[in-house]
Amino acid sequence: MVHYRLYFLDDQGRIRHPLDIDCVDDLHAIAMVGDHCDGRRMELWQSGRKVESFDGVKPASKHLPPKAAVS
Repeated sequence: MVHYRLYFLDDQGRIRHPLDIDCVDDLHAIAMVGDHCDGRRMELWQSGRKVESFDGVKPASKHLPPKAAVS
């Protein structure tokens, strides 16, 4: 598992509060961001690397990992 931190930003771009997320990779972390979209700007970071910025809307489906096959 990889540790990520989702930062919720205010109107001036300052961090309001963080949320820690553990996922297997960037795509899964981005997909999890959708559960936290409520109109606020957000940034997803993994250590010192900025993974993605979000303008407060649910990430586009292009970011979502493919669904696992079910047998």
